[in-house]
Amino acid sequence: MKVSEISESDLLLQIREVKEDLTEAEISHIMALRDSAVAYVESHTGLPKTSASTTTVASDGTSTTTYESDCLDAHEDVTMAVLALVSDMYDNRQMTVDSSNSNRLVESILSLHSVNLIPGESS
Repeated sequence: MKVSEISESDLLLQIREVKEDLTEAEISHIMALRDSAVAYVESHTGLPKTSASTTTVASDGTSTTTYESDCLDAHEDVTMAVLALVSDMYDNRQMTVDSSNSNRLVESILSLHSVNLIPGESS
């Protein structure tokens, strides 16, 4: 699954909630958490969510997507990081936090794809 394909039902499954038990305001809040998690991942990695792509279908029916530039959608493991962030944001909605530690799984996945930490020619 790609980051841009994360749906409401994917989020509800991740946070273990049933749509019928939630109000529209709560569902809107969960969707806002998704948008915030994606923005965090984009900022952390320096990669945009999507880029122009080309999909080719082989004779056996399998398809391959090629992206013009690196983006979050090119890395399926980043989707798990976004879902983990949404879970963490949903579970920890209080104003104070008991720990300043970040989620190690999320940090590990995002560090694999960070491109904004490499000094460029402008440095």
